[in-house]
Parts: sequence; C-alpha cells; structure tokens
Amino acid sequence: MTLLLYGVPRGSMIGPMLFLLYVAEVLDVIMECGLAVHAYADDIQAHVSVPAVHQSTAMQRLASCIIRIRDWMASNRLKLNEEKTQVIW
Repeated sequence: MTLLLYGVPRGSMIGPMLFLLYVAEVLDVIMECGLAVHAYADDIQAHVSVPAVHQSTAMQRLASCIIRIRDWMASNRLKLNEEKTQVIW
C-alpha cells in the first residue's frame, strides 16, 4: 500500500469523476460565449451554427471563446493543447 499525498491512484474509478468536476466550469465559459458545447471524457467541442452571411461574427465569437477557455485553463493550472485545437468550417 502506498500513501498518496495528492491526486488519485492511476486507473481508479474516482479519477474520471474528479476530472469532470474539475473542468465542469469550462462548459459554462463556452455557453456564456453563446456557443453550443459537447463534452466526452477529456474532449470538449464548442460549435455554432449560423447562416453563411453571419460567418464573420461567428468566427469572432469562436476565437474570443477559445481565448477565454485558454485563460480559464491557465488560471486552473491546465494548458490548452493548441496543436489539437481545430476550427472546422
């Protein structure tokens, strides 16, 4: 048996639940930006559906939301993986 001072044992059932509680607030950040959100495990997708004539405004909203997510993550000791961040038009 090993004494843990912080964290959870690797592979434990409580790990995923604690992670979801830890990052649940990022979903609120996305919704405050006026975007729809879908989350599964550690994958979060933010999306917006608009007519083509509003694409410029939608892209601005999406870009500012990504900045807010990055800032939220930094303030919570997380790092946005920019190599995996994609915009699909």
